[in-house]
Amino acid sequence: MRFALEGTQLGIWDWDLRRNTVHFDRRWLEMIGLDPSTPGHSLKMWEERVHPDDLPKAMDDIKRYLDGQTPYYENVHRMRHADGRWVYILDRGRISERDSSGKPTRFTGTHLDVTITEEAKRLVEARESLFRTIVEALPASVAMLDRDMRYLAYSQAWLTQYGLQGQNILGRSHYEVFPEVPERWKQDHQMALAGTALKSELDVFERADGTKQYLKWAIEPWREPGGEIGGLLMMTEDLTATIETRERLESASRLSALGEMAGGIAHEINNPLAVITGFCERVRDRIGKGLATLEDIDRDMTRVLSGVERISKIVNSMRSLAREPQNKEIRPMSLNRVLDEIRDLCWERFRSHGVAIEFQIDGEHIVLAEPTGLSQILINLLNNAQQAVSTAKEKRISLQVLVSRGGDALEIHVKDSGPGVSSKIAKRIFEPFFTTKEPGQGTGLGLSLSQAIAIRFGGQIRLLEPVPGGGAHFVLKLRTGKM
Repeated sequence: MRFALEGTQLGIWDWDLRRNTVHFDRRWLEMIGLDPSTPGHSLKMWEERVHPDDLPKAMDDIKRYLDGQTPYYENVHRMRHADGRWVYILDRGRISERDSSGKPTRFTGTHLDVTITEEAKRLVEARESLFRTIVEALPASVAMLDRDMRYLAYSQAWLTQYGLQGQNILGRSHYEVFPEVPERWKQDHQMALAGTALKSELDVFERADGTKQYLKWAIEPWREPGGEIGGLLMMTEDLTATIETRERLESASRLSALGEMAGGIAHEINNPLAVITGFCERVRDRIGKGLATLEDIDRDMTRVLSGVERISKIVNSMRSLAREPQNKEIRPMSLNRVLDEIRDLCWERFRSHGVAIEFQIDGEHIVLAEPTGLSQILINLLNNAQQAVSTAKEKRISLQVLVSRGGDALEIHVKDSGPGVSSKIAKRIFEPFFTTKEPGQGTGLGLSLSQAIAIRFGGQIRLLEPVPGGGAHFVLKLRTGKM
């Protein structure tokens, strides 16, 4: 037994509880730099060398074991070495002898120098504490989780962003803190734990209270010193205020576009109203003179109904554009239907201003968009074109749909015969609040918001390089889809 213990580098102590005397073996003494022949072994020798900050815990652990509260005694404490340094000792013991009544009479145990292990452990703990402190102080919303999705560290911004101020979520499961996490995100977490970094520029988090948070997020696996994945780092940015502000601006811009069309819309409706009035008066007059036949009345009423249908289409197109969309989901939709509505809205107004407008659309086209947003983009481009040609000698606007060679996208080209756009203005034309119109004539938000909507659709608006005498040429690119 003695040789086996020597092989493990364990020191032995033996405490006679009846006499309150202790014997320390040679290895125990060498472990703290004492001469093995040192006389006068006593409990006081041990107590005087234990670090004063560690002694109360060590004595309490001994008492709790002897009182039967723990299955064995174990404690890690610092002891002063003979050369003045502190060494970490793993101290373990059990009752080795009892009297006839069962009362402990002998307490025997081992000492093991664990300085290297403890210092390494405390270095790791210090680094983890430092890392936690750094993460907590980050201005961004960041959280560090282990492989079981339990929180290891998080920034104060994380708590603030998700309404968790004042809560301590260390050690808690991410899914306990956020039980409403969707299944698709749980799948993303598993992909990241398998080693894949993921991100999203815009995602919707539907909270348990029914509210929605618009988030930009990134998830990356973090690795242990040995290279194995230890868990996830999550970084999120709350875009809710930005998205809501943009939606309000889009709504204002849409209504502004309708305002610009108001005069033309009155003209659009007045024309068929004049036709309806004329045919109704004619029918009434012929009936009054007894000259009306059923054939005449049927023919004239057919023309009246045609006028009513024309007004109905104009009004419905106006309502479609003015109404706040209930569903802003990007989905496959008919481009032709949107263009028909826009043509109904613009045709007569442009004609009344002496503007020739041509729509070149071959076949049926399905695009990935949202009807109200797409209408807003196209009306904005056409309104700008109409204003651009207002002083031109020849007032022409064309809208042409061209499908890409691969068929996965199409382009809507809007050209006008106006003065064109200078290179200086072209550089800033999509900037918010930039406008070349007279004060009070425009907000400077039309093109910037149209661009934002196009990007949300996965598309883009661009202004082509000017061609001498060619006017402005805008191109809206959209992804195609299938119904």
